[in-house]
Order: sequence, then C-alpha cells, then structure tokens
Amino acid sequence: MSDVLVIGGGLAGAVAALAAAGAGATVTVVRRARGATAMGSGALEFLDASPGALERLAADEFHPYGRVSGGDAAWLRGRLEEAAGFLGRVLGAQGLPLDGSLAAAGHFITAEGAPARAHFVARAAAAGERTRLRGRVAVVDFTGLARWPARQVAEAAEGQVVTVATPGLENFTGLAARFDAGLDWPPRVPEGFDLYLFPPVLGLERPLETPFPSAEVLAVPPSPPGWRLQRALDRALEAAGVAIVAGEASSPEIEGDRLASIRISGDRFPARAFVLAGGRFVGGGLVSGRAPADSLLGLAAEGGRGTWGLPTDASMRPLRGGEPAFANVFAAGALLGGAAGRSGSGVAALTGLAAGRNAAR
Repeated sequence: MSDVLVIGGGLAGAVAALAAAGAGATVTVVRRARGATAMGSGALEFLDASPGALERLAADEFHPYGRVSGGDAAWLRGRLEEAAGFLGRVLGAQGLPLDGSLAAAGHFITAEGAPARAHFVARAAAAGERTRLRGRVAVVDFTGLARWPARQVAEAAEGQVVTVATPGLENFTGLAARFDAGLDWPPRVPEGFDLYLFPPVLGLERPLETPFPSAEVLAVPPSPPGWRLQRALDRALEAAGVAIVAGEASSPEIEGDRLASIRISGDRFPARAFVLAGGRFVGGGLVSGRAPADSLLGLAAEGGRGTWGLPTDASMRPLRGGEPAFANVFAAGALLGGAAGRSGSGVAALTGLAAGRNAAR
C-alpha cells in the first residue's frame, strides 16, 4: 500500500509525486501513457504576457493561481519562485538544467522562424534567446532534414545558413537518435562563427554538448526537447523511489469521506491519499457529456470553452457543492478549472507541488 497514489504522468503528476516522496511518503504513479509534457516543445511558461498578469491571476478566484493565493500576489510570486526552483533542482540533477527567470520571459528563436515566449528553457536552448544573439550567427542545416526552414530561421536570427551532410532522409527525432548513438557526432561545421543555431536534434535522452558555442532552437511539438523533459522527470521519479504503473484508473472504492482504493488493469491499489493529475479531455482526466466531469470519481467540472476543470479549495481538494468531496483526494495541473492561457507550466508546477505535499501529510 502506497501513502500517495498519483494518477497522471505529465509535469503536474511528476511534480506531485516528487513533492510527496520528498516529504517522506511512499508514492505510486499511475499513467496510461507519458503525459503531454513529452509532446511539448520543452519550453516552460508560467505567466502570460499581459501587463500585470500575476496580479490579475492572483485576483481571479476561478484560476488556480487565485485559488491557492487567496488574492495575495506577493504570496503567489513567492510560491511560483519556489515551484520553479524545485523543478530546476529536479531537472538539473537529471542532466537537464534550466535557464530563465520568472521576472522576465525570454523570446526564443524557433524552427518556424517566429519567436516563442518562455520563462524557462533547457540550458541547451538558452543562447537562442533573441536578445542574447551576438556576432556572427550560423544556422546549421542538415541535408535531408524535413520540416527545418533553415533560411527563415537565419532571417529571424540575422544569421547565415551553413549546410552539413547527413545520410538519408531524417526527421528531428531520427536525427537526434542518430546523434545519441554517436553517428556523425559532433557535426563538422565551418569555423568563424560566434554561435551555431541547431534544429532541435541535440540528443533524445540528454542535451549533447558541442565543442563550439551553440544553441538549440525550439520547435512545434512533438520534438526531442519535450521528450528529454519527460525522460528527465522519469529518471527523477525512479531516483526518488517512486513506482510507476502503466494502466488506467477505474472502479474507485469509497469509504465514508475517503477514497480507499482504485482498480488498475484488474488489480486493486489502496493508498492513504490520491492526487488527480490526468489532464483534461485529451489526457483522459475529464470526460465530456451533458456536464463535463472527472473520469474517475464523476466530480462535476466548472468553466467553459478552454477552461473546463475541477474547482478546488486552497489545499487542492476538489469540491462538490462548495465543500471538499473527499478528505484525501487532491488535484493538480490542467485538470483544474480556469487553467487556460499561457500559464500551464506554472500551474502544473505550483499545484503539483502543493497537492503532493498536502497529500503526504
């Protein structure tokens, strides 16, 4: 029997599991598949770009930031900094250090040429932030690489395309796997440039280091950086002693005001506390119908287009009729109502940390 059972294996679920394990709990993560994190760009955005975003979201009672902060923007800023620091330490220990700041988002060159906004990126991408570009910039093109508009990227970076030959037709993932295997690595690039911008192909497990100044641009998901982020979280879970079970949670067993156990692939899993972090409709955390609800317990969702999710109290316990539905059930991440906009990574980190710690108590 685990102390805490987390349902969902994306960023929110992983942070909740790691937070609970860090508090001394035995933890099991149940997931149907790797979460949306693996399908992302690898960039993390904690707040949108609108003026006064933090203060506005702290005052929004429906948004998760407002729910946990009670309208206190200074408190919210401190908790977001704490969540970012927690995530940075976890990923850094697994060979994926982050670069960035909550105080000011960066604008990073992407594989589409247009800039992407993010508060934190893997250090391998940091030098691709537009204000950091200095001197002569080379955009590395690979023969046969699909979906890599090197010329458009070079225009955005005010750089020059340099071409490197690779055998056969490759996509980002295929070329990254080839480099991971040590084939054609490091690539032979012409000398004389201050920075070499690469497509997102610098390895699948961990960012590969080049013997010259380089940065990896962000890409529309799915891409190797998103896979690296998920793999780093998986390694962190393993290092923390968290058990990972593949399957779908069903058949909840309820005793009074507590969830006692769930069924996974025919086996029953009891726990002292549970964290729901399975995302929304695509992730399977919510089911649609006349009234959207969570897929395990049937708790009613609130919101509207793009904002459907579970209402919770400040401790992250889902509500039913304005009161906690269960004494030992918590929720985190995109499953929460009002978590729309460009703050998804921050919501996952902040609420995952809170839900995991509260579940471990």
